Amino acid sequence: QFSTVVTEKVPQGAVGYCEHCVLGWGRKEVYDVVKDVEDYKKFLPWCRESKVVMDDGRRMRAELEAGFSMFSQKYLSTVNMVPNERISARLFGDGKSDVLLEYLTCQWEFSALTQNTTDVNFEVLFKFHNPLHQQLSGLVLSQVVETMVTSFSARLIQLHGPPSTPTRSLPLKHPDLHTAESAPPTPSYHELLKLL
Repeated sequence: QFSTVVTEKVPQGAVGYCEHCVLGWGRKEVYDVVKDVEDYKKFLPWCRESKVVMDDGRRMRAELEAGFSMFSQKYLSTVNMVPNERISARLFGDGKSDVLLEYLTCQWEFSALTQNTTDVNFEVLFKFHNPLHQQLSGLVLSQVVETMVTSFSARLIQLHGPPSTPTRSLPLKHPDLHTAESAPPTPSYHELLKLL
């Protein structure tokens, strides 16, 4: 279901979303911006804090705080890196001690198309402890997914200038995951009340 690189068991009820596109910058430029977790707080709108506490070039541990509307979550993330090819991150720990998230994992894959264009595949899987939070995530999720690539593109423009080509979507590598456009419908007010 998810990428074969993620070998841990995905909990039942986890929701996946993905984005697959071409960006108009070189692979190393794109990789370096995604790898720069310390600066996420500077350009990702929902990232309130980001601090790398360990980095050996292949593995990183970071303290992050994410906030979406009424949601706020501090967590540790373990990040594995294959330079210029792949970055995968997961919630550090068993998820039992975290207030909101039970499970969170994401992966970026980078393939050079030309010197100045890169095929980028981004996938995320998550599950909240509380079913209400899981349902409410649908209210903001499409916005979050759409904002991800836009925010990283804006950072690339800031650091490396305009793209060599406009961003364009590609067919999904894992079509069983949702996209922003195919996200589940937002639950009704009465459906949400049933979850309380």
